[in-house]
Parts: sequence; structure tokens; C-alpha cells
Amino acid sequence: MNVRFILLLVWGLFLWSGCEQVGELINPKQLPELDERGIVLSQDQVMPRDTIRASIKATNPLEGPLQYDWHADGGSFLPPFDNDTVFWVAPLSGGLYHLWVIVKNEDGESASPRRQINVISTSEPVVNILEPQDGAYFVTGQSCAVTIQAEHENDVSIVRLLINDHLMGESDNAQNGLYLFNITLDETMVGKTALKAEATANNQLQSKGQDVIYIYVGGILPGENEQ
Repeated sequence: MNVRFILLLVWGLFLWSGCEQVGELINPKQLPELDERGIVLSQDQVMPRDTIRASIKATNPLEGPLQYDWHADGGSFLPPFDNDTVFWVAPLSGGLYHLWVIVKNEDGESASPRRQINVISTSEPVVNILEPQDGAYFVTGQSCAVTIQAEHENDVSIVRLLINDHLMGESDNAQNGLYLFNITLDETMVGKTALKAEATANNQLQSKGQDVIYIYVGGILPGENEQ
């Protein structure tokens, strides 16, 4: 293969590419036109294994049928799932999932914006008291920092701290999934004391999870010089 042939080949490819671009300017592609509402869902908040209907309105500026290619990042579609309307079955695991569709004609394809679906988890929040350690020893009047970790697929709405089943505080302000409390131990807590953390999931079920540890609180004995 000589240099002249290579130059002619490169020049031919350049001309072909240029002609194709000019052709697209003269006769622009007529892609499927999707309704501005995008995908319409029968529901956007469901329980695991629930089935919802999803549909898209599209018109073809060309003659002929349209092709529909549906996608989801979880769950499954009931066959057939190549029409403008499909049925999607939610997965067992709760969380946020997305549906979208690609509509094709002879000239190309148009993709819809993604629609979000909230699958409500039936599981309880995962709760752990990280500090103090189970079995830690304190004395009355001492400050006790409590760190609680709480997580859920649908997020956590609120975390409560109870001591011997008495509410000591609640928080909806998480710092990297951690909820921080600070309490002062008093005479009512002397002995074996139960620290309980309760977390409520941010869903319709308001499912709850908890963790319990026990600390020991000692009283301060009066000094000999105290009257």
C-alpha cells in the first residue's frame, strides 16, 4: 500500500463524513417526540412486590411503528414490556428506584427523563449504641456522651434516647448517620441502668428498631467532714 493510496483513502473518508454532516443539516433526523409529562405512573410509592402501571405518550414524525425499550435499576417488568404501557413489579428490598424508556424510530431514539419510585421497606431500622460501651461504669453527676448509629433504606425520621424507659431526648439531626446526645447522670440512675436507643423509619409503616445496653452508675458517698 503506497502513500498515494493512503492519502486518497483519507481524503475519501473526509469527503464522506462531510457529506453525511451536510445531509443531516439539509434533512435533519426526525426522532420520536415524547410527551412533556414524561412517564406517567399509577403510583410512585409502593410496598415490596406491588405492581404499578407506567406509560409514555410518544408520536412518530415518520411513518411506521415506534419501538419501546423500558429500563429500571431494580424490580422487574411483566411481559410484554415493549409497548407504550408496561407493568413494573417492585423488588423485595426497599429504597428509591428509577424507571426510564428509550423510544426508537428509523431515524434514531429519544430517551425519557427518569421517574423515581419509593419502595417502602418493611424491615426495621438498624440501630447501634456506639458509645458508651456496654457495662461501662459512671458516678452520679458525671456527664455521659451517647453516640447512636441509625440507618434505614427509607431514611430515619427520628431517634430517641431512653434511660430506664424514661425519654431523655430525641433528635432528627444526623451527622454522617450518627445521632449525638449528652446527659448528666443523677441519683435516680444509681445501679444497673438501661440505655435504649429507638429509631423510627421515614415511611408509612413508621417501623422501629432499637438497641439496648446497660451501664452501672455509682452514688457518691458523703465525706467524713460533711454534715
